Amino acid sequence: MNKRAKLIREFFSLAQGEQSERRLFEQLAVDTYGALTAEGIRAPTAFDPRTNFLEHYPQWHHVVPPSLLERWKDWPARYQELMQRNPRLELREMMHDIGETSQSATWPYYLEEAIQDWIDSGDVGAMPFMDHKGVVTIEFYSRLRELRQRAGGWLYWRNSKSGVVFLREAKWQQLRRESKSTGYLAGSGRPLAAR
Repeated sequence: MNKRAKLIREFFSLAQGEQSERRLFEQLAVDTYGALTAEGIRAPTAFDPRTNFLEHYPQWHHVVPPSLLERWKDWPARYQELMQRNPRLELREMMHDIGETSQSATWPYYLEEAIQDWIDSGDVGAMPFMDHKGVVTIEFYSRLRELRQRAGGWLYWRNSKSGVVFLREAKWQQLRRESKSTGYLAGSGRPLAAR
């Protein structure tokens, strides 16, 4: 699976029932890639739904047709609507922020259990990681707690092939119980992710 397909698959796996939005973004990425390569530009191999082409690649705006730029201008609002409809997506973004602040990584690898316990405890001061960038505020923590309830389960990093996956609460708790003897969630048997 190429990088573009993997990014889009992982993102939309957390947004059940959003096939039309997925197709829209896939077409946006394909059209953008095509427009850039037609001009001889070595385009990124992947466009991430969480980022905006307009912000990250302003040097290429002049070669992309205006209608395509308009579609990119529409994407941030569509993305925010997706997040509002899909608490798993927003939870994933907040976990990403925790990974950035605690490990300078895209995910808080091997901290998923500790973070879930921290959220469920209701004690913002019992943070199980170092917040190097000052991401965690009362509002951030409250939003995490709300999203945890709305999502009805938990996210964890499975491996480099599967990436971040969601388990409904019963399955997540089962994995936690099994991990007590195997050490899987603490990293035993789970290869370290490339950072």
